[in-house]
Amino acid sequence: MKCSACASDFTDGVHCSSCGNDYDFACANLTEAGYRKLGADRRAVWKCPHKCRTSSPAPPPTKSVVTARTVASAGPVTLEAIMAKLTTMETKLTALPQIQTDLRDLKETCEFYGAKIEGLTNNMSMLETRLSNLEPMKEDLAATKDHLDREMTQARYNNLEIKGVPLTKSENLFEIVEKIENFVGYNFPRSHINYISRVPVHGSNEKNIIVSFVNRYVKEEFLATARAKKTILTTDLGYHGESKRVFLNDHLTPKLKMLLTKTKQLAKEKNYLHVWVKFSKIHIRKSDTSRAQVINSLNDLNKLT
Repeated sequence: MKCSACASDFTDGVHCSSCGNDYDFACANLTEAGYRKLGADRRAVWKCPHKCRTSSPAPPPTKSVVTARTVASAGPVTLEAIMAKLTTMETKLTALPQIQTDLRDLKETCEFYGAKIEGLTNNMSMLETRLSNLEPMKEDLAATKDHLDREMTQARYNNLEIKGVPLTKSENLFEIVEKIENFVGYNFPRSHINYISRVPVHGSNEKNIIVSFVNRYVKEEFLATARAKKTILTTDLGYHGESKRVFLNDHLTPKLKMLLTKTKQLAKEKNYLHVWVKFSKIHIRKSDTSRAQVINSLNDLNKLT
């Protein structure tokens, strides 16, 4: 059928219920989808916009039909115009190789950094796996360290540390201990001593005397008698020159020595009257009538009030 507006042939269009003419969708100012959505009732009463609607007639649709007259009205097409167009296109096309090169470089860069990122991700996964495997080892090391600390402490139960005795050539350590025995009033045979020697002090030129007893209770009684004496001076042991104090203490491990120092500091801050060591354990007491507490760790110090 032919369109009543433009005389073009068409196979599907719209029918005006007023004038009875047929139109293609373009001349009817409709799209095919829009026409289908009108429904059967509205399509049956549809009127064309050219003659039958009461509103002012719509301008005829503009068709994009290229005719010889249209081409002629645009002016003559010359060879020079075509060559100018081709030159412009050639100029634009010369940039294509560089664009292709840039795109290729960009692709290679992205692939390079993508591989780097993937490698870093794999390394992080490996590190996370190793760290997760280290956690049990960390716990085992902590348990081993605690066990060694207990072993070191037990190994020193029978030991006594004497500090402040001047170091002299050809000294006899057994005789020094006997002088201390005589001064404090507690004597025992040499057979009660397992070994005796001087050991260097960390960060000092001094060397303390370590006495290891065969019987721990002999050590404790000797130490308690010496502490009851309050003060022992080098001149009390027959040394000449400046008089300095001599100290007798349990032979503590470095860890317990540090804990004892912190305990004394805290006792001073919180007005605790007594801090002492017995059987290699640190004790603290607030007053003469209060209950003694054993300090085994820094956590115990944090609980003091």
